[in-house]
Amino acid sequence: MPYGDFFEPVTIGSAGGGGLNVGGSGGGLLTVFVLDTLWLDGEIRADGQPAINPTGGGGSGGTVRIIAKKIKGFGNITANGGDQFASGTGGGGSGGRIALNFWVNETYLGKFQAHGGFANWSLQNSGEPGGPGPVFMFHEGEVHKTLFVENNFLQSKSVGKVRDFADLTDDHFKAWIIEQDTDKKYLDGNNRSTTFDELQIYSNAHLVILPRDPQAGVFLHFQHMIGDRSGVLHVGPRQAMDLKRPAIDIPFSTYIYPSAYLGLAPDTSLNQVFVQIEGVMDHVYNLTLIAGGQLRLFPTGSTGSEPSLSYAISGTTVIKAQSSINASAPFAPGFTYNLTFGSLTVEGGGSVMGKDLEITATDITVDDGGAIDVSDGGYLAGLGAAPGTLHRLGNSGASHGGVGGRGQCAGYVTCRLPRKHPYGNLYHPSEYGSGGAGAKGGIGGGILKISVIHTLTVDGYIRANSLNVLASTGSLASGGSGGSIEIKTVNLTGSHTGAIEALGGVSDPVNGGGGSGGRISIYHATHLSMPPYRGDFNVYGGQPAASSEAETGASGTVYIFKYQHHGVHLACRQPGLQTCDGAARLSQHRTPP
Repeated sequence: MPYGDFFEPVTIGSAGGGGLNVGGSGGGLLTVFVLDTLWLDGEIRADGQPAINPTGGGGSGGTVRIIAKKIKGFGNITANGGDQFASGTGGGGSGGRIALNFWVNETYLGKFQAHGGFANWSLQNSGEPGGPGPVFMFHEGEVHKTLFVENNFLQSKSVGKVRDFADLTDDHFKAWIIEQDTDKKYLDGNNRSTTFDELQIYSNAHLVILPRDPQAGVFLHFQHMIGDRSGVLHVGPRQAMDLKRPAIDIPFSTYIYPSAYLGLAPDTSLNQVFVQIEGVMDHVYNLTLIAGGQLRLFPTGSTGSEPSLSYAISGTTVIKAQSSINASAPFAPGFTYNLTFGSLTVEGGGSVMGKDLEITATDITVDDGGAIDVSDGGYLAGLGAAPGTLHRLGNSGASHGGVGGRGQCAGYVTCRLPRKHPYGNLYHPSEYGSGGAGAKGGIGGGILKISVIHTLTVDGYIRANSLNVLASTGSLASGGSGGSIEIKTVNLTGSHTGAIEALGGVSDPVNGGGGSGGRISIYHATHLSMPPYRGDFNVYGGQPAASSEAETGASGTVYIFKYQHHGVHLACRQPGLQTCDGAARLSQHRTPP
């Protein structure tokens, strides 16, 4: 477990695992008092020793504590962890601790390093690299507190959230600030608030705070933040970090744990970073996701005072290329995320993803190449209202808006492999797609409901597909069925590049039948001055290989109701086939059920 005081460290590093002459020794303790000027052009070190034996671990960094009136120079201060033995199996030691108290900075341009020891995690049976140690700098004259943490761009194959704040024995690759009674002079108010004037976080460092009383929590605040967007801050259970200001381009990623709180800015940008919300995110009115920025939503999370599963961003949300909003859930979760936006724009390469979503907005624009997608959000193979049917000659595909295709029957002419009946509501689709049959069977499509107060523009994709399963030839597995999409909007427009679809999938392209398409319903009242939607509505079934005798899954259904014309159109579309029987008859209905 991590140990030692953050503000006034006095502990030595620990030896790496393996025993004497196997693991590296820990770094020592160095305390420096300088009455006037510390002029450093060389190095001050308290590094851990590398592992001595292939099975040993590196020693952890020690402690450097400096108190000086003035500091200047170009030298380095280090308390790095020891590396693993070259090509060994041990792990790297963690970084140590550095604390610097000074009154005047006469242009000190050196480096502080307390990163973990190297371990080549990509090799089989190799250990993990060490986590970083934190560096504390206190400018006594300006009463300016700086927290600095970096980890030399070390990589871990399994770093993630803290599993248990009460037991850190299995945790790794993180810097820890451990509150102790000696910290009172640096804490604010009732000692539950930890405020820094400046945070600097770099080089894939992870930072966590462990309060003296985890049940009481702690309040964390940074006035200024600097980083290279590779670091990660963990806001643990019952912890709060309020960074509210007019605008923020947050320079690190953030985990918000259950019962935790993160306050951002009315104008927030996530550029190459993520925010994972399992607690509460607050203050965000306009949101821009850039260059891989991610907003990760979880069932326990919310925004502001909204209940769990509810997220509202009332201003403008723009999702740029390679960026996403991702609502995490199990397959066919049985619960729905409620996402509310003022204006939502999904640019090319951007996406909103989930398994069961209800999206409400004033305006939504999905640009060419952008997507709102609940594909593979339904039931796993063998599950659902009408899953694929197992058979030794080839499994039949799952049904939903139509009937799943039969398996290939090994060439028998009078093949009648069993299939499940269609299901679901034509007018208001609200069912998950069913899974195919077989261990590698396809997954059903999810559920998507969209309500737009003004205009929905679709130049990209709105999807609830069952995706094709690759590399399953010879498995006899069949495709899943498409999911459900219901759209209600005043205006519906978009170019020929747009597609609203709930496609069936394919698994074994030679032996397995295709899954049927899902169901789509559209309610709109597009004004004559608005260009009509010129894109596609696709609900065709999964199509096995052209050389296969397995059947393509049947088409699903598309129901379109235009209010001011009181007209209805039903389309059952399948490539190369005519629309389904009954379309003309249903088109005579004047009002939706």
